Amino acid sequence: MNNYSPKVAALNSVEFFKYYEIYLQQLNINYEIINKIDNKFDFLISSQAIKLDKIDLNFKEESSGFVVTVARSKQGQIVVYPVASFIEHEVITPAINLSDTKASSLQSEAIKLASKINLEGAIEVVFSNTTNELCKINSLPTFLSLWTLDGANTSIFENHIRGLLNLPLGSPKLLDEKVVTVNVIGGNYSDMYRPFLHIMARDPELKVHLYQKEMKFNEVIGHVSLKGKITEDLLERTHHAADYLNGKITE
Repeated sequence: MNNYSPKVAALNSVEFFKYYEIYLQQLNINYEIINKIDNKFDFLISSQAIKLDKIDLNFKEESSGFVVTVARSKQGQIVVYPVASFIEHEVITPAINLSDTKASSLQSEAIKLASKINLEGAIEVVFSNTTNELCKINSLPTFLSLWTLDGANTSIFENHIRGLLNLPLGSPKLLDEKVVTVNVIGGNYSDMYRPFLHIMARDPELKVHLYQKEMKFNEVIGHVSLKGKITEDLLERTHHAADYLNGKITE
């Protein structure tokens, strides 16, 4: 199991099932479920019944959708973050083009899932933005929840650790009305110092995170984030910074 995988306990009614380890790799999470009956065990996720022998193992990454980040401790405390919308290399929180009622429904689905699998730690629950159906579960913090580093009272990483250690979880509330995060794609720069001079001088509120020690062309090397009141303004500023760090623009 990788370092960030949440611990998942067996589901209820374990006495009815034979011991059998199942890895739901198609959902990108190590469930370590030992429950299976006649190879036809239905794993219930909230209101959806996903048949293990019917899931497409060649599931492709969604390029857009909604994501709910949820954390749970061993004692059962659960916190759920605001629903975020994403499209390719951009994440907006709270989600756009989603009613409050539907957002609450997606959060409830994520909470039910966390309870159902006895989650310890944090996961990202990804929903389709066309059908609102569950399409993926991420056991590793991905770009979809990195907005919490600068935009939430408690980041996904901190609540993941708190959950694993069975400590009280931190508040998932937003630090401002809106948060926008955009991936930084590697370009032609070998020295990032001058690009940093520009974007930091131009936008002192900008938060920059780089993950790579070396520039890797056409690969995600980091992200930039901003929080504020107006989504369009935040989008323009974050995309300017990301494009400047990539070398797409030079002014």
